[in-house]
Amino acid sequence: MPEGFFMKWEAHTRTAEKILADFDAYHFKKYEKDLINGIIYPDSNDPKPHRGREETIRDCIKKSRERRLEYNSNDSFFYLGMAFHYIQDQWVGLDPDHEDYPRYERVIDRCTILDFGEDLYRYYPVQRQRVLSQFKRIEEVLKTRIKTPEELYSVALMSRPFESMAFLDLNLSYRVCYRVAEMVLRPMLNVSLNERLTQTHSEYTGKLVKMEDSAVVFLHELNQELGQIEAKGTVNGIKKWNQGRQIKTRSQSYKKGQHLEKIRAEYKRITVEMSKPFRAWYNVEVPELKLETENVKESKPETHPGVSVDGKLSPASHLYVK
Repeated sequence: MPEGFFMKWEAHTRTAEKILADFDAYHFKKYEKDLINGIIYPDSNDPKPHRGREETIRDCIKKSRERRLEYNSNDSFFYLGMAFHYIQDQWVGLDPDHEDYPRYERVIDRCTILDFGEDLYRYYPVQRQRVLSQFKRIEEVLKTRIKTPEELYSVALMSRPFESMAFLDLNLSYRVCYRVAEMVLRPMLNVSLNERLTQTHSEYTGKLVKMEDSAVVFLHELNQELGQIEAKGTVNGIKKWNQGRQIKTRSQSYKKGQHLEKIRAEYKRITVEMSKPFRAWYNVEVPELKLETENVKESKPETHPGVSVDGKLSPASHLYVK
């Protein structure tokens, strides 16, 4: 790498290396090359000014998370590196065409990156309350882990205090990048949401089973009544016809699963509402609400209480609920 480019990228790469070291427990170190390639890409391929690129930062973060959810870690780290570059350039105190910019770069490349938890207060450049409050506000925001994509973009696009210096520019931009990485590299599934979805699935499976049992019992009772009508002979012909018609209608409804539709619709509505806030940032896997017997029905001809395979009423006098 030519010396000029090394000086240009050294602060960026040191930030990336320190963040990877902090996240090494998750075995992300193997993606260092992809991260560094993303960091150097803007200087090689983007001739526009790198400051004030809020939409570019948003887009890089979004793409990084999307690739992570697709299990494409190489591209995820590449876009994360690009995001780091544009974020850190937001914190540069001088424009690249300023006469003091080369000296500023040399200073920032010599600055130490403190560990995330270390206090920066003693490094604040002035004691004026207005300036101090700006730094305190930034540090206060960065102390808390980001919880939502909205918070993430707000942190990533924070403005550099006007009266800053190279050491603070480097360290505060490092902390912003750290919080961004922490959010982007979260697991693909949200544990809390999965637990709630599993609990809801269990609850509604119970409701489904209860409704299924109730429908089966009701059909058995109808067939039992038909058997009693048949035992009385032809005197009750109209009553027998009405009872048979009711059994057939109920059986067809049972066959189509209409007795379970309300429970399924309610389960879908609840799980959609529950998972909606997470869909932008996690892979959401809603368990399918299905009876165990439905798997059997898919592979065998369907029969129902009191109805033969061809849909005709079967003799019902022997069907009794025990």
